[in-house]
Amino acid sequence: MEANVILWDTANTEKGTNANPVIVSESTYDAARQGATLISFSIAYNTATSSAIDLMGYEIAGIQMPAAINGTSLTFQTSTAAAGTYQNLYDDSGSEVTLTVGTPRNISVNANAVNLMPWQHIKVRMGTAASPATQPETYTWYLVMK
Repeated sequence: MEANVILWDTANTEKGTNANPVIVSESTYDAARQGATLISFSIAYNTATSSAIDLMGYEIAGIQMPAAINGTSLTFQTSTAAAGTYQNLYDDSGSEVTLTVGTPRNISVNANAVNLMPWQHIKVRMGTAASPATQPETYTWYLVMK
């Protein structure tokens, strides 16, 4: 079993404020040590989609799943502006961009990274556009960014 490590999440803090301590897996910590940036986000109780996430010019390299989730797939909504209109993300063959997920695990997004590259603002959804999977409690996730 993998050990947990405490990191300081500064992605959602203003300059001059204290960073928030977060617990991540050892492999996520190792990724961060190798030049990756972590962005935390939550999918709230009784919802299926996160709030808007600003990728800040980084590319998603991986996702650390929380200890428990409801659902087996992740999909994405994207926008060109933080407060813009978010639309479901499809690849050039017309298929919804989907990651198969489970817990507890870390997921590399190599195959789908090219689909996410053009977008700075995303929302992450459990389930698909046709069948979103609402969560029985609020879960925190981590995007590993390069």
